[in-house]
Amino acid sequence: MKIVRIQGGLGNQMFQYALAYKLKQLYPDERVLLDTIQFKGYPWHPYELNNVFGVELPFASFFEVAKMANPFPGYTRFGRIAGGIFNRLVGERSHYISESQQFVFDDSVLTKEGDFYYDGYWCNQGYFIDIRPNILEIFSFKPTLSPNNEEMRMRIMDCNSVSLHVRRGNYLLFDEFKDICEKPYYKNAISYIKNHVSDPRFFIFSNDIQWCKDNLKDLMDDYVFVENDEPMNNYVDMQLMSCCRHNIIAHSTFSWWAAWLNQNTDKIVVAPSTWNNKYKDTGKPQLDEWVLMGNEEP
Repeated sequence: MKIVRIQGGLGNQMFQYALAYKLKQLYPDERVLLDTIQFKGYPWHPYELNNVFGVELPFASFFEVAKMANPFPGYTRFGRIAGGIFNRLVGERSHYISESQQFVFDDSVLTKEGDFYYDGYWCNQGYFIDIRPNILEIFSFKPTLSPNNEEMRMRIMDCNSVSLHVRRGNYLLFDEFKDICEKPYYKNAISYIKNHVSDPRFFIFSNDIQWCKDNLKDLMDDYVFVENDEPMNNYVDMQLMSCCRHNIIAHSTFSWWAAWLNQNTDKIVVAPSTWNNKYKDTGKPQLDEWVLMGNEEP
C-alpha cells in the first residue's frame, strides 16, 4: 500500500496526484491511495481534483494513514494537539518518505516497493514526463464551461493568444514569493512575446485583476482582462490559459500546469528565472525549453 499526501492549491494537488498515478503504473498490484486529511481547517484552498478532473484513485482512511504517518490535520487546534501526542507516542516512522529538496527530481522515490507514505509537493515533471499522454488525459477538464467562458475560449482559439498570469493574494504574505513577478518581469516577458509572435493578443488572468489593470495596461496594445464569471470555479482560469497558443506564467504551479497542458507544438512559454526565494540554489520546476526572464528593469 502506498499513500500520497494531497495538500495545497490545485496546481500542487496535480503534481501530487501525478506522482500517485505514476506509482500505480509502477506497482499495479499495490493499492495507491490519497490522503486528503490536511484540507480539514486549511484556510487557503479546498480539495479540487475530483470535481475538476474526476480522478479515480481512492482515499486512504484515518487508520490506513496512521499505520505510516500522522493522521491528524495540522490546520486545526485539535489536530495539532492530537498530532503532537501521536508523534511522541509513535516516534520516527520507517515507511515515511518526506521530499528532501523541493523542485528536485529524486528517482529513488519511484523505486521503493512495499508500504510507504509520500509527503511532499513533487513539483518536477521528472516524476511523470514519460507518461505525458496519460497525464494529459487525466487532467482534462470535466465540467462544462459557462456560456460566457465558452465564448472566451472561442475568442482565445481565434487569434495569436497569449495568456498572462499574475498571482498575488496570499503570495504577498510570504517572503519566499516576493519581488519575483512584479511589473518589470511582465514588461520583459511582454516585450519578448511582441518580438517573437505576430499580432499577439494578451489574455490576462489574476486573483487581483485590478492590480493588472493599474500596472500592466500600458505595456500591451491588444489585451483582454479575463474576469471569470464563476468565482467559485477558479480552475476555469487554468483551463482557459491552457487553450492559449503561448503563455506568460507566474511563479505558481497553477499557471505552470496551464502551460504544461497547452498542447500547441509551437508554443512559447515565458517563466520567471527565480521560482522561489527560499530555494534559489536547488532545483527549479521551469522546463529547459521555456524562456526565463528576470524581474529587473530592461
